[in-house]
Amino acid sequence: MSAGRRDPGIDAMRGLAILGVVLSHVVAEAQVPAGQESARIAVQSALYLFNVQVFAFVSGLLTDRPDVRRKAYSLLVPLAAWLTVGALVAWPHVPRAFAGYPWGVIGVLVGSTRLWFLWALFASFVVVAALRRWPWALVSAAVLSGFAWRLVPALSGFRTVGVVLPYLVLGMWARRLGIAQRVGTRTTVAAAVGF
Repeated sequence: MSAGRRDPGIDAMRGLAILGVVLSHVVAEAQVPAGQESARIAVQSALYLFNVQVFAFVSGLLTDRPDVRRKAYSLLVPLAAWLTVGALVAWPHVPRAFAGYPWGVIGVLVGSTRLWFLWALFASFVVVAALRRWPWALVSAAVLSGFAWRLVPALSGFRTVGVVLPYLVLGMWARRLGIAQRVGTRTTVAAAVGF
């Protein structure tokens, strides 16, 4: 995975993850006949099992040392633009939306709105940058967040990190240990998603 050269395995995994995200959103909004809701939920849940994890793992696999400023620009600027446009378009309905379904910034923090993944990935990179000098602490944080993410208060903004951080760290360790170079990128990503 040298700079300037694309890895077809990484591109294939990105494509698979993008397809999974699109399909999971289509399935989530699909109108199904009465009595078929459980089948729709089962398909959606199966898709959610791998799409975000593949993106997080590939991000880790491609990251040597996270530059938090660069990540803020590449992840938070699109998120802020999305929230701004969304607020302008939905302005007459914003008070009602806040009273019911989480919207905007609140929705991003709790993972109930589109593009929540950008915040979760950025926050995960912040954790990695803060703990990178202590690998045991980083691995511990990744494992703990993976098991206990539902216990984190939703509005803290770190609940969604538990969905991303374990796979980001796993990808970074796969890179550090040279696993992808030894067994191939596709095998590495497939094994990580199976994990």
